[in-house]
Amino acid sequence: MPDTRVQTLLDEAGCQKVCIISASYGALIGYRFAQLCPDRISHLALAGIMWRVSRLQKTDALAHVEKLDDLRPDDYATEVIDRLLSPIARDQVQRSRVVERV
Repeated sequence: MPDTRVQTLLDEAGCQKVCIISASYGALIGYRFAQLCPDRISHLALAGIMWRVSRLQKTDALAHVEKLDDLRPDDYATEVIDRLLSPIARDQVQRSRVVERV
């Protein structure tokens, strides 16, 4: 069985079989983990899956990752949340505080 970061995390937490719920960019990680380690999955739910990533999105995401390297942990968390849940559109997201916390 190939080693994955998710598998390592689960091993360290002592979890043999898990229910994976992943959304948006995380859906790709959940899906790939299920492909590589199907015996570790009890249930799988994927939501908000992007069917493709444009060249502009990829370039923008890579630039954002470079910016994250220079941030302190608290600032890093805030930046990631702001990036994934636009501060401008927060009032349009149902239960945005819950989404932000998760």
